[in-house]
Amino acid sequence: MSVAQHSSSEGWWEKSSSSSNGTTVAQILQDVLASDGKLTREALDRCVEKISRRIDESKAHIYETVNKHYSEFVNALSFTENIQAEVDGLVSDLETIDAQARTGKLADIVNSASEQRVLAKKLSATKSAIVILQKLCRIDASLRQFDNKIECGQYDAAAEGIEFVDSLVQQLEPESENGCDPKIFSAVRADLRRKRSKLRGQLEEMWRHAVVWGNSSGADSGGQNVFQVTSTVAAPQGRVEVPLRVLTAALSHVGMWNSKMDKFADNAMKHIFTPLLDNHNQSISVKNNQKLTAIVLSHCKDSDTVANRPKGKSARALRGKGGNGHQKDANTVAAVFKSMLAAFESFASAFQSDSEGSVQAVGLRVWERLHGRVIERLLQPRLASATQRTHAEHVAAITQHTTAFEESVRTLGLVGDTHTELSQYVAGYTVHVANKQRQDLLDTARELLNADNFNTVAVRQDTERGGLFAADNDGDVQTTDSGALNESLYKLPACHVSVTAKSLVDFAYDNLAEMGCMEPEEATMVFYGVRDVFDLYRAIVPMKHEDMFSQVPQLCAVFHNDCFYIAHHLLTMGHQHRHALPEALHTAATFVDMVPAFRELGEQSFARMLGKQRQQLADTLADAKGLANTSDDARFEHVQRVIQQLLHQLSRLASVWRSVLPVQVFLRSIGSLASGVVAGVLDGVFALEDMTSVETLKLRTLFEPMLEHIPQLLGKVTTDNGGEDATAAALRYIATWGKFIDVYEALDAGIRDLTMRFKSGRSRLSAAELRGIIKAIFTNSDLRAKCLADIK
Repeated sequence: MSVAQHSSSEGWWEKSSSSSNGTTVAQILQDVLASDGKLTREALDRCVEKISRRIDESKAHIYETVNKHYSEFVNALSFTENIQAEVDGLVSDLETIDAQARTGKLADIVNSASEQRVLAKKLSATKSAIVILQKLCRIDASLRQFDNKIECGQYDAAAEGIEFVDSLVQQLEPESENGCDPKIFSAVRADLRRKRSKLRGQLEEMWRHAVVWGNSSGADSGGQNVFQVTSTVAAPQGRVEVPLRVLTAALSHVGMWNSKMDKFADNAMKHIFTPLLDNHNQSISVKNNQKLTAIVLSHCKDSDTVANRPKGKSARALRGKGGNGHQKDANTVAAVFKSMLAAFESFASAFQSDSEGSVQAVGLRVWERLHGRVIERLLQPRLASATQRTHAEHVAAITQHTTAFEESVRTLGLVGDTHTELSQYVAGYTVHVANKQRQDLLDTARELLNADNFNTVAVRQDTERGGLFAADNDGDVQTTDSGALNESLYKLPACHVSVTAKSLVDFAYDNLAEMGCMEPEEATMVFYGVRDVFDLYRAIVPMKHEDMFSQVPQLCAVFHNDCFYIAHHLLTMGHQHRHALPEALHTAATFVDMVPAFRELGEQSFARMLGKQRQQLADTLADAKGLANTSDDARFEHVQRVIQQLLHQLSRLASVWRSVLPVQVFLRSIGSLASGVVAGVLDGVFALEDMTSVETLKLRTLFEPMLEHIPQLLGKVTTDNGGEDATAAALRYIATWGKFIDVYEALDAGIRDLTMRFKSGRSRLSAAELRGIIKAIFTNSDLRAKCLADIK
């Protein structure tokens, strides 16, 4: 825009202002009173119309001025004071009308509700327009001051002004209730963005010069300058020196402070704290002058360093024997804390002229990254070597240094009073170790249980550790005076258990044996960790392998043995190791309460398998559809196949259980299943009402394989263990075997022999059963009647 155009605009404004302001609202009211002595509604309307015209004129002029300044970049500074004065006059006139209409003389003519609503609507629209003009004036005034504040180095004030303008511009959104013209809004917002971008760029450049990180050589220290911060920094183009507090305040106003502090904390960890924690032969020194604070990282001698340890040697192994190593641990902790505290003091000194929030912003971000590394790299390795009772004083020394360090950091104002992570860790270190060891126990146990190792290993009393009758060093089993070991309820029967169960029990014994050299708290945690291991077994194994245990007889038998094997050791495991626990826990240190749960778990699983096998055998036998009409060759062959299938099923179960289950469990289990089969066969015989001589012969032929094979299922086990022969074992463990033999013999015996056997008590058949067989085999005669009468 040319100078001539600028002059023309100014002349237009002066003319407009003169014509508009020639008559004020107060003069209008005075003229009306002088003319007719009282106010009229026409007078009020003239007042409202007058101020409305003035608002429209002012809005047009302000919009034109703003558009020229922000879009065409015309220097309209000479208009600013006139614009502000005009808006102030409008506000004053509006307040005058509003006051007169509510409580003054104008209130007399605005007496109806409808007139009040009309007037309120007009005044509200007028107020909204004035609010927009006021905000535009504030925005214009603040943006015009921006460059001057930058030139004077008042970056905090400039940033605050940008923040203030941004809040006003958001209120002038064209879509909002009090929005302004879209063209004017776009012009103002574009200028705001340019100024904010300029400010952020200059702040970024100044921060980069104020705070410097790196590994440059120290001038006089023989070390490396890793950090330096200046109290003032030159503004871009060197116009003025800006204090650090002004710079940080400006960064905060424009939303850059948090990201700068995050980067500051990351660099502090990288260049200062991580080197101190990873290599304890380093220390820091601080150089200060009026403008500069620098931290120098340098090496010192005779320190326990991670880098200088022999390969494969831990700090605990190197400290090994004696107390010098533990004293050195305390000294190392003190030295590292001293260096870190010097760094924190430098941070606090650099930002001390700022607000307290700035100091804590630095401290908290560094602390949240630092305290975990201090625990991991400094405290934990040194406390690990000093947990024995003989070195308790060194633990106390480390605790004292840690508490003093934390207190000093809090005193500097870098962190709050609630940040006591280091002292809490040291105070509860024994518990931390115990919890970690307990968790390690569970992790190792979980790996064992998830290995799915179903291979078996033979176990017996004289090779197992623990228990009341544990083997001594010579392998001899210890007995008691109260009775023979073989009759003891606490004897472990020989059987096969899974490698998983054996490994789990050995793992428990190994950890319990280590409690003797632990702190009481740690030993207690290990004890309960071992209990958790067994609970973990009950939680994982039955659920994970439920389908296999219900479908595979051998695996079910192994699981049954595992449960009883674990229960056997639980009986005395706590009693053997209770002396390693605090005295208060001696009576409670037991695993006996877990024994019923394990026994029940094994019994229920095996009982379900027996029930399933018993049902399968019953279904097979039912396929024979009784024993009638075996004189028919086809019928005979069908029944024969059924009996062969029953014997095959029993033989298969016996073969997979014989080497796994304890002898007595095997005998009772196979005996129970065989007894069910024999009982079903006997029921078929007892159900026959008539048998021909051919049928009795056929039945004896069908029963002969059973007489031969079923006792052999049991006999091999009993004879191998020095027990009774097959027939005796069958009579002992198969409840129906005696009756089966009697029925087999009855099929080829005479009626007098049967009667005499019964009368002499040698028959195992009941009177009803024997009478039924006689009626079925022998025809009706006086002799049969006499024999039946004798069988009572």
